[in-house]
Amino acid sequence: MQSPPAALPLDVTRLALRQHGIILVEQLVLLGVPRRTIRTQVSTRRWREVYPGVLVSATQPMTDLAKCTAATLMLRPDGALAQHSALALRGLTSFPSQTHVVTQHARRYRLPRDFVVHRTRDFPESDVCVLRGMRTTTVERALIDAAPTCTHTHLTLLIDESIRRGAATADRLLERALELKKFGRRGPKEVIEIAATRPASAPDARSPFEILAARALEEWALPRPEFNARVVTPQRTYECDVVWRQERVILECDSRIHDLEDQRQFDQLKDENLRTAGFRVIRVRLTHFTRRPRELRKRLTGALGLGT
Repeated sequence: MQSPPAALPLDVTRLALRQHGIILVEQLVLLGVPRRTIRTQVSTRRWREVYPGVLVSATQPMTDLAKCTAATLMLRPDGALAQHSALALRGLTSFPSQTHVVTQHARRYRLPRDFVVHRTRDFPESDVCVLRGMRTTTVERALIDAAPTCTHTHLTLLIDESIRRGAATADRLLERALELKKFGRRGPKEVIEIAATRPASAPDARSPFEILAARALEEWALPRPEFNARVVTPQRTYECDVVWRQERVILECDSRIHDLEDQRQFDQLKDENLRTAGFRVIRVRLTHFTRRPRELRKRLTGALGLGT
């Protein structure tokens, strides 16, 4: 009768846990695991070979974090997550279908189609940090590198959200973009245009949508409003996105959550109570700012009594 496969050392289990279930065959060998034992673990399906030389525990799903870990390990020692993958690691966007990594080495890597390798000469260690146990580019470098693949609106939202969360600062972002602009890339130029014109008139704006609205209102030279301000009505006190208290005008920036039936009913009651209190309520979506800005500007200008 064939003997059961030998248990792996505790160090292997601990390493796999730190690496989101991923471990390299090379790492196992360095930890003293014989190659014969490795083959046995794979043949008995205790481990799965998801990529050449990359193993994952049979009970471990191949999550986005596991894919990111595998990518950075396969590009050791200088590979790092890049672009949208680096931003997704921080919760600033969703994980892309392909994991993006960057390296300074000129040699070509034969990696699976799940990975996209970017090679660059200008990749100092100051552009790299370690997060969740894997090497990744800083937020500033990730935003600059991802800029050419983003629409202007999407890039604006990413930059504003990064600054709002404290993951990046406008000064650091501008400084690094100006340095990389010398190489003639398109990304730094777009980042500079957005970061340098970030509105200072919306210190209380919370969401990227509200910051985008603040940009437009400032650009249109409209009176400075209050953001996320409390408005008292006879029925109750409401928090409103954008308020011109003197002009009695309220602008509500609605996301997709406002399509839910319960939220829609609440919004209708809120609008009714605000109108009873003498306010004019205007509800807008993101597309009003991105696709119909002239129409929205004319509507707000009229509501504020500024003429056309």
